[in-house]
Amino acid sequence: MQVKSMLLAMTLLIGCAAEPLLKKTQMSQFQPKQVWTYKTRPGEEASRVVILKIDDHDQAGKIVHIHVRGVAIQNQQASGGVTTVISHMPYAENALANSVIAVESEAESLPDFQKGYATWKRAFDKGEGGIFTIPVAEGVDIMQNALNSSSP
Repeated sequence: MQVKSMLLAMTLLIGCAAEPLLKKTQMSQFQPKQVWTYKTRPGEEASRVVILKIDDHDQAGKIVHIHVRGVAIQNQQASGGVTTVISHMPYAENALANSVIAVESEAESLPDFQKGYATWKRAFDKGEGGIFTIPVAEGVDIMQNALNSSSP
């Protein structure tokens, strides 16, 4: 799926280079299935962040994997020209903490993210993937720009 490929490419281009030293995380304010409000882009106030998974890395610290729903990403390749979900974004815990406002609820189940996570982790383990260290709204903007780039 071309959208997932482009999102992966952006994930790989953004953030810090890292060593392949992921381990189970210690305590975090974030827990899988939490649904958070966050500082959204204008017009996307109903958008939410769902916490998927938390990894702990010796050098990068806590990496919080998120799913963003309720966005309106202009995407020439999507049906209707708009993508409403980003299935996987790896975030530095402190960057995410600066973007979120409050826990709103808990999801009954997690959205499917394993394929995107596995692809990211393979790249991360080779030092070719990174994590987002910017506000979530800016990450959404970057995704939109990547999806609409005329570059191959």
